[in-house]
Amino acid sequence: MPELNDTFYMGINDTAPALDAIIYKADGVTPQDLTGATVAFEMHDDNGTVVINYEPVTVTEAVNGKVSFSDWTGHTGTAGLYYGRFRVTLSGKVMSAPNDRHILIKISS
Repeated sequence: MPELNDTFYMGINDTAPALDAIIYKADGVTPQDLTGATVAFEMHDDNGTVVINYEPVTVTEAVNGKVSFSDWTGHTGTAGLYYGRFRVTLSGKVMSAPNDRHILIKISS
């Protein structure tokens, strides 16, 4: 499973693989318990144009902070660099992950 600071690579028009990740607490070490949380994914291009607007993410192991985004259909048609983030809503509070940068997503032709 790639770390959130790694580059995630896909080919143009790919619909797989899923982007699997672990959401960490602010310390960057301890997985965030996502029990009862909703998680979404956002991705935008180099110009700030939103390509994926907070679409639902599957929480695969809540207590270990594990999530998976797999709905790439219609979102990988143009090669380039993209920037993604997860949005976690838990107990009425919203948190971005990673909270200090974006996930770099490279779609190549």
